[in-house]
Parts: sequence; structure tokens; C-alpha cells
Amino acid sequence: MYDISSAGILGEFPRPSPVEAIEAAKCYGVDLNGHLSRRLDMKMMEYFDVIFVMDVWQYNYMNRVHPGIKNKLLLLPLFGEYPIVPKNKYDIYNIKDPYGKSLYEFSECYKRISNCLSGFMNEII
Repeated sequence: MYDISSAGILGEFPRPSPVEAIEAAKCYGVDLNGHLSRRLDMKMMEYFDVIFVMDVWQYNYMNRVHPGIKNKLLLLPLFGEYPIVPKNKYDIYNIKDPYGKSLYEFSECYKRISNCLSGFMNEII
């Protein structure tokens, strides 16, 4: 069994999930109704064995601001297979935040996250 949580490093906290996020998450059996965003804190960083970030900017920021968690910090996109030629070579290393975007963009983001998490699990199992 795994203990998994989600938190952000920038933005407004707490904030409810956008309607598009709620709808897209249903395809993965996740109910985001009533979910509120929260900020990553030291207690969470100490508790979890792995901390995934979605893009290179976050990775560099976390290493600079919290150097003590360097051994726990992983760039999630590195574990996925990129199914198409990216529009930009940097897209391979970044999962774009779909906040404020369409249902389609949330669905594509969640699909990519799922792909990357599967790749991670395949490496550790």
C-alpha cells in the first residue's frame, strides 16, 4: 500500500479544483469534489520518501530552496514515454499545468502523469 498526497509550491491555497479537473479525474476513479489545494510544507517533505515535481523549473526551485530533500526529489516526466514528437524538445522534461485550460488539456495532463507514474512503478518493482 502506498501513501500518496498532492501539494503545490506556488499559487493560492486553499483553492477548489476547477470543474475541468474534476471531470478529467473521474476517468481515473478520482473524486476531486470538495478537494482543496494545499501548499507543500516541511512536515510533508519529511514524511514522504519520494517527492515528484512536474517540471524542470520546480525541480531547480526545490533543490535551491530545500536542498535537504535532494535525495527524495524526482522529475516525474523522466519516467514516462513520450508517444509523439514533442512540439518543443523541452516538453519531454515538463508536464504543463493545465490550470485555467480546457477539459481536453486536463485529460492530456492526467494521461501523461499516469504514463509517468506507471514508468516509475515499473522501475521500482
